[in-house]
Amino acid sequence: MQFNWREYLSLSKELIQNKNEASYRSAISRAYYSIFNVLCLYINRFQSRRDKHKQLIDIFQSEDEWHRISNTLDGVDDDDLLHIGFEMRHLRSMRNKADYDNNYSITERTAQEVCEKVENIFEIIDEAQE
Repeated sequence: MQFNWREYLSLSKELIQNKNEASYRSAISRAYYSIFNVLCLYINRFQSRRDKHKQLIDIFQSEDEWHRISNTLDGVDDDDLLHIGFEMRHLRSMRNKADYDNNYSITERTAQEVCEKVENIFEIIDEAQE
């Protein structure tokens, strides 16, 4: 049975309720990986295992790549593809801060905003699939 990566977003929301920075950091990481892994399933093509994260973001931020993914994300318009790429770049940055930067303070609001951004990307994908 294939794992449902969206469960990571649900877990993120639960973690935020713990009201501590470790949980906020974990929530950001899990939220990021929920959308990252779902998008990877849609794209399902990477030139190498090296920096899959950057490759995914580049695909969404390059008009040259859009025609190659339009068959798997049929119904997502160009503006939304660009928006997804921009948001994924921001989400990756936040995930890196949450996972690696002990000098960067992560608040409840920051964790909530990350979850909202991930939900918005899921909405774009879901609306296009209807």
